[in-house]
Amino acid sequence: MVVPAADIFNPSQLDAEQWVKAAKSFGAKHIVLTAKHHNGYCLWPTKTTDYSVKMSPWKAGKGDVVREFVKACRKYDMKIGLYISGGDKHFGCTSTPDPMGERKVVGDIHRYFPVFLEQLRELLTNYGEISIIWFDGAYDPFGWDVMDPKTMQPMGTAYGDAIYSMVKQLQPNSVVFGGTKSEVRWSGSEQGWASYPLWNVVKKGEGLKDWVSPQQAGWIPAEANLHTRNTWFWSPNSDNTLRDIPFMMKVYFESIGRGANLLINMTPDTRGLIPKKEVNRLSAFGRELDKTFSSPIDNANMTRSESSDEYSLNLDQKQAINLLMMEEDIQYGQYIKKYKVEAYSAGKWQIIAEGQSIGRKRIQKIKTIETDKIRLSLIGDGMDKMRIKKINVFFIDTVE
Repeated sequence: MVVPAADIFNPSQLDAEQWVKAAKSFGAKHIVLTAKHHNGYCLWPTKTTDYSVKMSPWKAGKGDVVREFVKACRKYDMKIGLYISGGDKHFGCTSTPDPMGERKVVGDIHRYFPVFLEQLRELLTNYGEISIIWFDGAYDPFGWDVMDPKTMQPMGTAYGDAIYSMVKQLQPNSVVFGGTKSEVRWSGSEQGWASYPLWNVVKKGEGLKDWVSPQQAGWIPAEANLHTRNTWFWSPNSDNTLRDIPFMMKVYFESIGRGANLLINMTPDTRGLIPKKEVNRLSAFGRELDKTFSSPIDNANMTRSESSDEYSLNLDQKQAINLLMMEEDIQYGQYIKKYKVEAYSAGKWQIIAEGQSIGRKRIQKIKTIETDKIRLSLIGDGMDKMRIKKINVFFIDTVE
Protein backbone atom coordinates (compact mmCIF):
# COMPACT_ATOMS: atom_id res chain seq x y z
CA MET A 1 0.00 0.00 0.00
CA VAL A 2 1.33 3.43 -0.93
CA VAL A 3 1.31 6.05 1.84
CA PRO A 4 2.56 9.65 1.72
CA ALA A 5 6.19 10.42 2.59
CA ALA A 6 6.78 11.29 6.25
CA ASP A 7 8.30 14.69 5.49
CA ILE A 8 5.29 15.93 3.52
CA PHE A 9 3.69 16.94 6.84
CA ASN A 10 4.61 20.57 7.49
CA PRO A 11 1.83 22.59 9.18
CA SER A 12 3.95 25.71 9.49
CA GLN A 13 1.17 27.82 11.09
CA LEU A 14 -0.38 25.14 13.28
CA ASP A 15 -2.53 26.70 16.00
CA ALA A 16 -4.30 24.22 18.28
CA GLU A 17 -5.90 27.05 20.22
CA GLN A 18 -7.67 28.12 17.02
CA TRP A 19 -9.12 24.61 16.73
CA VAL A 20 -10.41 24.63 20.30
CA LYS A 21 -11.93 28.10 20.01
CA ALA A 22 -13.70 27.05 16.79
CA ALA A 23 -15.20 24.05 18.60
CA LYS A 24 -16.31 26.16 21.56
CA SER A 25 -18.03 28.57 19.18
CA PHE A 26 -20.78 26.03 18.46
CA GLY A 27 -20.99 24.63 21.98
CA ALA A 28 -18.76 21.54 21.80
CA LYS A 29 -17.80 20.07 25.17
CA HIS A 30 -15.01 17.79 23.96
CA ILE A 31 -12.72 17.44 20.94
CA VAL A 32 -11.23 14.26 19.50
CA LEU A 33 -7.88 14.66 17.73
CA THR A 34 -6.97 12.11 15.07
CA ALA A 35 -3.56 11.20 16.52
CA LYS A 36 -3.07 8.40 13.96
CA HIS A 37 -5.27 7.68 10.95
CA HIS A 38 -5.28 4.62 8.71
CA ASN A 39 -2.10 5.59 6.87
CA GLY A 40 -0.19 5.06 10.13
CA TYR A 41 1.33 8.55 10.45
CA CYS A 42 1.70 9.47 14.13
CA LEU A 43 1.19 13.10 15.16
CA TRP A 44 3.38 12.60 18.21
CA PRO A 45 7.08 11.59 18.38
CA THR A 46 6.43 7.91 18.99
CA LYS A 47 9.31 5.54 19.64
CA THR A 48 7.64 2.82 17.59
CA THR A 49 8.20 4.20 14.09
CA ASP A 50 9.89 6.97 12.12
CA TYR A 51 6.64 7.47 10.23
CA SER A 52 5.73 10.38 12.47
CA VAL A 53 6.31 14.05 13.20
CA LYS A 54 9.93 13.19 14.01
CA MET A 55 10.58 13.16 10.27
CA SER A 56 8.66 16.37 9.57
CA PRO A 57 10.33 19.68 8.70
CA TRP A 58 7.79 21.24 11.09
CA LYS A 59 9.76 22.42 14.10
CA ALA A 60 12.77 20.53 12.72
CA GLY A 61 11.26 17.22 13.75
CA LYS A 62 10.86 18.31 17.39
CA GLY A 63 7.17 19.07 17.25
CA ASP A 64 4.32 17.20 18.92
CA VAL A 65 0.80 17.91 17.67
CA VAL A 66 -0.81 15.86 20.44
CA ARG A 67 0.96 17.87 23.15
CA GLU A 68 -0.07 21.19 21.59
CA PHE A 69 -3.63 19.91 21.28
CA VAL A 70 -4.00 18.78 24.90
CA LYS A 71 -2.39 22.00 26.13
CA ALA A 72 -4.92 24.09 24.17
CA CYS A 73 -7.83 21.97 25.41
CA ARG A 74 -6.82 22.43 29.03
CA LYS A 75 -6.36 26.15 28.56
CA TYR A 76 -9.95 26.51 27.35
CA ASP A 77 -11.53 23.88 29.64
CA MET A 78 -12.31 21.41 26.85
CA LYS A 79 -12.44 17.68 27.46
CA ILE A 80 -9.74 15.81 25.55
CA GLY A 81 -10.30 12.91 23.16
CA LEU A 82 -7.77 10.98 21.09
CA TYR A 83 -8.52 8.90 18.00
CA ILE A 84 -6.07 6.17 17.07
CA SER A 85 -6.71 3.92 14.09
CA GLY A 86 -6.22 0.22 14.70
CA GLY A 87 -5.45 -0.25 11.03
CA ASP A 88 -2.01 0.89 9.87
CA LYS A 89 -1.30 0.90 6.14
CA HIS A 90 2.32 1.98 6.65
CA PHE A 91 2.98 -1.05 8.85
CA GLY A 92 0.90 -3.15 6.48
CA CYS A 93 -1.72 -4.46 8.90
CA THR A 94 -5.40 -3.62 8.47
CA SER A 95 -8.66 -5.37 7.79
CA THR A 96 -10.40 -5.54 4.44
CA PRO A 97 -13.08 -2.91 3.74
CA ASP A 98 -15.82 -5.56 3.61
CA PRO A 99 -19.11 -5.16 5.50
CA MET A 100 -19.05 -5.95 9.22
CA GLY A 101 -19.13 -9.70 9.69
CA GLU A 102 -17.17 -10.36 6.49
CA ARG A 103 -13.87 -8.61 7.19
CA LYS A 104 -10.52 -10.37 6.93
CA VAL A 105 -7.09 -9.56 8.36
CA VAL A 106 -4.48 -8.08 6.05
CA GLY A 107 -0.84 -8.46 7.13
CA ASP A 108 0.81 -9.90 10.22
CA ILE A 109 -1.48 -8.99 13.12
CA HIS A 110 0.68 -10.81 15.68
CA ARG A 111 3.77 -8.77 14.81
CA TYR A 112 1.80 -5.53 14.65
CA PHE A 113 -0.18 -5.89 17.90
CA PRO A 114 2.70 -5.04 20.32
CA VAL A 115 3.56 -2.00 18.16
CA PHE A 116 -0.02 -0.72 18.34
CA LEU A 117 -0.22 -1.42 22.06
CA GLU A 118 2.94 0.62 22.67
CA GLN A 119 1.58 3.51 20.58
CA LEU A 120 -1.57 3.45 22.66
CA ARG A 121 0.43 3.29 25.89
CA GLU A 122 2.39 6.39 24.85
CA LEU A 123 -0.81 8.33 24.23
CA LEU A 124 -2.38 7.22 27.49
CA THR A 125 0.62 7.96 29.71
CA ASN A 126 2.43 11.00 28.27
CA TYR A 127 -0.36 13.58 28.10
CA GLY A 128 -2.25 13.56 31.37
CA GLU A 129 -5.94 12.76 31.71
CA ILE A 130 -7.74 11.77 28.50
CA SER A 131 -11.54 11.71 28.57
CA ILE A 132 -12.37 9.90 25.33
CA ILE A 133 -10.52 7.17 23.41
CA TRP A 134 -11.91 6.81 19.89
CA PHE A 135 -11.25 3.61 17.91
CA ASP A 136 -12.37 3.64 14.28
CA GLY A 137 -14.07 0.49 13.04
CA ALA A 138 -12.77 0.96 9.50
CA TYR A 139 -9.69 -1.15 8.61
CA ASP A 140 -9.46 -2.37 12.21
CA PRO A 141 -7.60 -5.72 12.37
CA PHE A 142 -8.64 -6.18 16.02
CA GLY A 143 -12.38 -6.09 15.36
CA TRP A 144 -14.66 -8.71 16.89
CA ASP A 145 -15.70 -9.98 13.45
CA VAL A 146 -12.33 -10.07 11.64
CA MET A 147 -11.38 -13.45 10.14
CA ASP A 148 -8.20 -15.22 9.14
CA PRO A 149 -8.15 -14.99 5.33
CA LYS A 150 -6.86 -18.57 4.95
CA THR A 151 -9.14 -20.42 7.34
CA MET A 152 -12.04 -17.93 7.24
CA GLN A 153 -12.36 -18.48 10.99
CA PRO A 154 -12.85 -15.52 13.37
CA MET A 155 -9.62 -14.30 14.95
CA GLY A 156 -11.40 -13.72 18.26
CA THR A 157 -11.47 -10.72 20.55
CA ALA A 158 -8.36 -11.37 22.66
CA TYR A 159 -6.35 -8.50 21.17
CA GLY A 160 -9.31 -6.11 21.20
CA ASP A 161 -10.15 -7.00 24.79
CA ALA A 162 -6.50 -6.47 25.82
CA ILE A 163 -6.59 -3.02 24.20
CA TYR A 164 -9.69 -2.13 26.22
CA SER A 165 -8.07 -3.42 29.41
CA MET A 166 -5.01 -1.22 28.84
CA VAL A 167 -7.19 1.84 28.37
CA LYS A 168 -9.06 1.17 31.61
CA GLN A 169 -5.86 0.51 33.56
CA LEU A 170 -4.12 3.67 32.35
CA GLN A 171 -7.12 5.98 31.94
CA PRO A 172 -9.84 4.53 34.20
CA ASN A 173 -12.14 7.55 33.85
CA SER A 174 -12.08 7.63 30.06
CA VAL A 175 -14.94 6.64 27.78
CA VAL A 176 -14.17 4.22 24.95
CA PHE A 177 -15.77 4.56 21.53
CA GLY A 178 -15.40 1.49 19.30
CA GLY A 179 -13.34 -1.65 19.70
CA THR A 180 -14.53 -4.95 21.12
CA LYS A 181 -15.96 -3.41 24.30
CA SER A 182 -17.40 -0.16 23.05
CA GLU A 183 -18.97 2.11 25.68
CA VAL A 184 -20.38 4.48 23.05
CA ARG A 185 -21.68 3.18 19.76
CA TRP A 186 -21.86 4.62 16.28
CA SER A 187 -25.34 5.71 15.21
CA GLY A 188 -24.79 4.22 11.75
CA SER A 189 -24.58 7.59 10.01
CA GLU A 190 -21.79 9.86 8.81
CA GLN A 191 -24.44 12.40 7.83
CA GLY A 192 -25.17 13.40 11.41
CA TRP A 193 -28.42 11.61 12.15
CA ALA A 194 -29.45 8.92 14.61
CA SER A 195 -32.37 6.55 14.21
CA TYR A 196 -35.60 7.11 16.13
CA PRO A 197 -36.71 5.74 18.52
CA LEU A 198 -33.28 5.63 20.14
CA TRP A 199 -32.66 3.23 23.01
CA ASN A 200 -29.49 3.43 25.09
CA VAL A 201 -29.69 -0.19 26.21
CA VAL A 202 -28.41 -2.74 23.69
CA LYS A 203 -29.97 -6.15 24.28
CA LYS A 204 -27.87 -9.29 24.30
CA GLY A 205 -27.55 -10.79 20.84
CA GLU A 206 -28.82 -7.63 19.10
CA GLY A 207 -25.55 -5.67 19.00
CA LEU A 208 -24.97 -6.08 15.28
CA LYS A 209 -27.87 -3.81 14.36
CA ASP A 210 -26.44 -1.23 16.78
CA TRP A 211 -22.90 -1.44 15.34
CA VAL A 212 -21.35 -3.33 18.25
CA SER A 213 -20.41 -6.95 18.80
CA PRO A 214 -23.32 -9.39 19.28
CA GLN A 215 -21.60 -10.34 22.55
CA GLN A 216 -22.04 -6.81 23.88
CA ALA A 217 -25.07 -5.77 25.88
CA GLY A 218 -26.01 -3.06 28.32
CA TRP A 219 -25.96 0.73 28.40
CA ILE A 220 -24.24 1.87 25.18
CA PRO A 221 -25.41 5.34 24.03
CA ALA A 222 -25.16 6.41 20.39
CA GLU A 223 -23.02 9.02 18.65
CA ALA A 224 -23.55 10.36 15.15
CA ASN A 225 -20.75 11.99 13.18
CA LEU A 226 -20.70 14.50 10.35
CA HIS A 227 -18.13 15.91 7.96
CA THR A 228 -18.61 19.62 7.35
CA ARG A 229 -17.26 19.41 3.79
CA ASN A 230 -17.95 16.87 1.04
CA THR A 231 -15.19 14.67 2.50
CA TRP A 232 -13.59 14.22 5.91
CA PHE A 233 -10.42 16.02 4.82
CA TRP A 234 -9.60 19.53 3.66
CA SER A 235 -8.65 19.98 0.03
CA PRO A 236 -7.98 23.12 -2.00
CA ASN A 237 -11.06 24.94 -3.30
CA SER A 238 -13.47 22.91 -1.14
CA ASP A 239 -14.90 25.81 0.87
CA ASN A 240 -17.92 25.81 -1.41
CA THR A 241 -18.82 22.30 -0.16
CA LEU A 242 -19.27 23.42 3.46
CA ARG A 243 -22.67 22.46 4.88
CA ASP A 244 -25.07 25.37 5.21
CA ILE A 245 -26.76 26.40 8.47
CA PRO A 246 -30.21 24.91 7.67
CA PHE A 247 -28.54 21.54 7.06
CA MET A 248 -26.52 21.82 10.28
CA MET A 249 -29.67 22.63 12.25
CA LYS A 250 -31.48 19.67 10.67
CA VAL A 251 -28.58 17.45 11.75
CA TYR A 252 -28.80 18.81 15.30
CA PHE A 253 -32.50 17.97 15.53
CA GLU A 254 -31.87 14.48 14.11
CA SER A 255 -29.01 13.61 16.47
CA ILE A 256 -29.05 15.64 19.70
CA GLY A 257 -32.82 15.99 19.29
CA ARG A 258 -33.18 12.21 19.28
CA GLY A 259 -30.97 11.59 22.30
CA ALA A 260 -27.62 10.92 20.61
CA ASN A 261 -24.29 12.72 20.80
CA LEU A 262 -23.01 14.60 17.73
CA LEU A 263 -19.38 14.64 16.60
CA ILE A 264 -18.72 17.36 14.02
CA ASN A 265 -15.57 17.14 11.93
CA MET A 266 -13.30 20.20 11.55
CA THR A 267 -10.67 20.25 8.79
CA PRO A 268 -7.32 21.96 9.35
CA ASP A 269 -5.57 22.72 6.07
CA THR A 270 -1.91 22.13 5.20
CA ARG A 271 -0.96 25.22 7.22
CA GLY A 272 -2.41 23.64 10.36
CA LEU A 273 -5.30 26.13 10.50
CA ILE A 274 -9.02 25.63 10.07
CA PRO A 275 -9.89 27.83 7.05
CA LYS A 276 -11.58 31.11 7.85
CA LYS A 277 -14.77 30.26 5.98
CA GLU A 278 -15.18 27.06 8.00
CA VAL A 279 -14.49 28.86 11.28
CA ASN A 280 -17.13 31.43 10.36
CA ARG A 281 -19.64 28.73 9.39
CA LEU A 282 -19.17 26.87 12.66
CA SER A 283 -19.52 30.09 14.63
CA ALA A 284 -22.71 30.94 12.73
CA PHE A 285 -24.03 27.48 13.59
CA GLY A 286 -23.35 28.22 17.26
CA ARG A 287 -25.19 31.53 17.04
CA GLU A 288 -28.18 29.82 15.45
CA LEU A 289 -28.26 27.23 18.23
CA ASP A 290 -28.08 29.98 20.82
CA LYS A 291 -30.83 31.93 19.10
CA THR A 292 -33.04 28.82 19.05
CA PHE A 293 -32.52 27.41 22.52
CA SER A 294 -31.22 30.17 24.81
CA SER A 295 -34.64 31.60 25.73
CA PRO A 296 -37.12 28.87 26.67
CA ILE A 297 -40.55 29.91 27.88
CA ASP A 298 -40.59 29.61 31.68
CA ASN A 299 -40.74 26.02 32.93
CA ALA A 300 -40.44 26.72 36.67
CA ASN A 301 -43.91 25.35 37.40
CA MET A 302 -43.41 21.81 36.10
CA THR A 303 -45.18 19.37 38.43
CA ARG A 304 -45.77 15.63 38.50
CA SER A 305 -49.09 14.05 39.33
CA GLU A 306 -48.84 11.82 42.38
CA SER A 307 -51.38 9.34 41.01
CA SER A 308 -50.27 8.92 37.40
CA ASP A 309 -47.36 9.13 35.00
CA GLU A 310 -48.21 12.69 34.04
CA TYR A 311 -46.29 15.95 34.19
CA SER A 312 -47.86 19.41 33.91
CA LEU A 313 -46.32 22.69 32.82
CA ASN A 314 -48.18 25.88 33.70
CA LEU A 315 -47.07 29.04 31.93
CA ASP A 316 -47.50 32.52 33.37
CA GLN A 317 -49.80 33.48 30.52
CA LYS A 318 -51.04 32.25 27.16
CA GLN A 319 -48.17 32.14 24.71
CA ALA A 320 -47.47 30.76 21.26
CA ILE A 321 -45.21 27.69 21.23
CA ASN A 322 -43.86 25.58 18.37
CA LEU A 323 -40.93 23.67 19.80
CA LEU A 324 -40.60 21.14 22.64
CA MET A 325 -37.53 19.91 24.48
CA MET A 326 -37.76 17.08 27.01
CA GLU A 327 -35.15 15.21 29.03
CA GLU A 328 -35.55 11.90 30.81
CA ASP A 329 -33.60 11.60 34.06
CA ILE A 330 -31.33 8.88 32.68
CA GLN A 331 -29.14 8.61 35.76
CA TYR A 332 -31.83 6.10 36.77
CA GLY A 333 -31.99 4.45 33.33
CA GLN A 334 -34.17 4.81 30.24
CA TYR A 335 -37.68 3.56 30.93
CA ILE A 336 -40.05 5.76 28.92
CA LYS A 337 -41.37 3.84 25.90
CA LYS A 338 -44.08 6.24 24.68
CA TYR A 339 -45.18 9.77 25.41
CA LYS A 340 -47.97 12.16 24.51
CA VAL A 341 -47.91 15.95 24.87
CA GLU A 342 -51.14 17.94 25.07
CA ALA A 343 -51.81 21.68 25.23
CA TYR A 344 -54.92 23.33 26.63
CA SER A 345 -56.24 25.64 23.93
CA ALA A 346 -59.66 26.89 22.81
CA GLY A 347 -61.24 25.36 25.92
CA LYS A 348 -59.97 21.80 25.45
CA TRP A 349 -56.90 19.59 25.60
CA GLN A 350 -55.31 19.00 22.18
CA ILE A 351 -52.56 16.51 21.31
CA ILE A 352 -49.60 18.48 19.96
CA ALA A 353 -46.87 15.80 19.94
CA GLU A 354 -46.36 12.07 20.36
CA GLY A 355 -43.35 9.82 20.27
CA GLN A 356 -41.50 6.88 21.76
CA SER A 357 -38.03 7.38 23.26
CA ILE A 358 -37.06 10.53 25.17
CA GLY A 359 -33.75 9.52 26.70
CA ARG A 360 -31.03 12.12 27.17
CA LYS A 361 -32.92 14.66 25.08
CA ARG A 362 -35.89 14.83 22.75
CA ILE A 363 -36.40 17.96 20.64
CA GLN A 364 -39.57 18.09 18.59
CA LYS A 365 -41.07 20.70 16.29
CA ILE A 366 -44.82 21.19 16.54
CA LYS A 367 -47.50 23.24 14.82
CA THR A 368 -47.77 26.67 16.46
CA ILE A 369 -50.40 26.80 19.19
CA GLU A 370 -51.34 29.31 21.91
CA THR A 371 -51.59 27.86 25.41
CA ASP A 372 -50.81 28.38 29.07
CA LYS A 373 -51.10 24.71 30.11
CA ILE A 374 -49.18 21.69 28.84
CA ARG A 375 -49.24 18.12 30.06
CA LEU A 376 -46.99 15.17 29.29
CA SER A 377 -48.28 11.61 29.65
CA LEU A 378 -45.87 8.66 29.79
CA ILE A 379 -46.05 4.93 29.10
CA GLY A 380 -43.18 2.68 30.08
CA ASP A 381 -41.73 0.36 32.67
CA GLY A 382 -43.57 1.72 35.71
CA MET A 383 -44.37 5.00 37.39
CA ASP A 384 -41.59 4.59 39.96
CA LYS A 385 -38.95 4.28 37.21
CA MET A 386 -40.04 6.84 34.61
CA ARG A 387 -38.68 10.26 35.54
CA ILE A 388 -38.62 13.50 33.59
CA LYS A 389 -35.73 15.83 34.34
CA LYS A 390 -36.81 18.82 32.28
CA ILE A 391 -39.49 20.11 29.94
CA ASN A 392 -38.87 23.27 27.92
CA VAL A 393 -41.12 24.94 25.38
CA PHE A 394 -40.04 27.56 22.85
CA PHE A 395 -41.35 29.79 20.15
CA ILE A 396 -38.96 30.36 17.26
CA ASP A 397 -39.43 31.96 13.87
CA THR A 398 -37.39 29.39 11.95
CA VAL A 399 -39.46 26.26 12.65
CA GLU A 400 -40.87 24.93 9.37
